[in-house]
Amino acid sequence: MNQIMVAFAGERTRQRMTEILESSGISVAVSCGTGAEVLGRAGRMSGGVVLCGSELYDMMADELYEDLPKGFSMLLLAAGGQPEGCAHPEITTLKAPVERSALVHAVQAMLRKSETPRTPIPRRSEEDCRIIQQAKTVLMELGGMTEEQAHRFLQKRSMDAGAKMVQTARKVLEGQLAVS
Repeated sequence: MNQIMVAFAGERTRQRMTEILESSGISVAVSCGTGAEVLGRAGRMSGGVVLCGSELYDMMADELYEDLPKGFSMLLLAAGGQPEGCAHPEITTLKAPVERSALVHAVQAMLRKSETPRTPIPRRSEEDCRIIQQAKTVLMELGGMTEEQAHRFLQKRSMDAGAKMVQTARKVLEGQLAVS
């Protein structure tokens, strides 16, 4: 489960941000004043959102972001928008002061996005890769194609037939598919 970490140099700001989020039904897992604290806690978590200011006591927000473990995103509250030197494209920035509803909405959106399960891309088995490679070799020898052309041939024929590439490759090897 992804969690919220609040990280601001000022204790009052940390408390205020925590109060805003928790009064809106968003649980804050941790409140930190330094980047080192954030990194130490994040190392024991599976992912989450770090809500922070542009500067902590020991590092800038973009430095912190670069050191965060995978699975974390950052929501930066910055006076005047994007702070100088913090141009990381994956850091979401809100201009401070920010309305309570805008902050809550942004945090909720980031939590939803980070909790959306990613569907792993299925990998081909070694046997399927071997069959596809053999079919490409046949296409290169008999059809006078380059490897790239042979690959595209298999892809196109597979898409046209609504078949997997390995099925099309088998047809090439069995002589059931004309090479032209």
